[in-house]
Amino acid sequence: LQDAGVPVKAPVAGVAMGLLMPDGPNSSAVVLSDILGSEDALGDMDFKVAGTAEGVTAFQMDIKVEGITVEIMRVALEQAKEARMHILARMAECSPPPRNELAPTVPRSKVLMVPPNKVGAVIGEKGSTVKKMVEETGAQIEIEKEGIPGQIVVFAADKDVLQDVEDRILALTVSPEVGKVYKDSTVKSVKDFGLFIEFLPGQEGLVHISEISADNKFMKVEEVDIKVGEKVDARLIEVSGYLVRLWHSKACLVCQPAAYLTLGHRS
Repeated sequence: LQDAGVPVKAPVAGVAMGLLMPDGPNSSAVVLSDILGSEDALGDMDFKVAGTAEGVTAFQMDIKVEGITVEIMRVALEQAKEARMHILARMAECSPPPRNELAPTVPRSKVLMVPPNKVGAVIGEKGSTVKKMVEETGAQIEIEKEGIPGQIVVFAADKDVLQDVEDRILALTVSPEVGKVYKDSTVKSVKDFGLFIEFLPGQEGLVHISEISADNKFMKVEEVDIKVGEKVDARLIEVSGYLVRLWHSKACLVCQPAAYLTLGHRS
């Protein structure tokens, strides 16, 4: 549990106590600590005791005889405590401290809150978007239909899968940010008047022919050496109603006019 990063209040150790009942008037009962399989099979008791340094957390007994006295139980519990403390001490000598976070391979879940009006983007037409995410990642995605609006619960096999799903959902629900440079945007179509670029999943914007380069040197789209499917960087310069305008320069968005926000690289 500690290696997996599961919070543990205190280490727990256990020991099995055995018993040999007296076989005559001149003999007495013998309590055995840490019994083996043979002693379990031939003995009269299998009394398992587990706990922390503070006390017992669990116990279970198999008994084969009658006549277990209070004194026998007292001795058994005292010996079990002595054995448990010995085991805990040896555990402390070699046990590393628990992880600060869950191990990467541990299954996990997370509750995401998105704007209620963006939930439809996560679901997609007839559930196509969320189904694709489930198929590609193997995660379980539950979208709250009643109760808390905008709540999405993700169950994932490990840390990487959870992060992948979270990134996809956030990309689908994030609002475009004017002035931001969107790296590796995808050219979806080339028109006479410019390029349509998908800068966020499901969100496209227009790069007008006059805004493809900083010096406005392109007057015809045929002069632009950019193809459909190519990855480009684009700066969002305007969101007006249904119109989303971007600006692109193949020189890493440098030498931009003063009207554009000064972000990203400069040469």
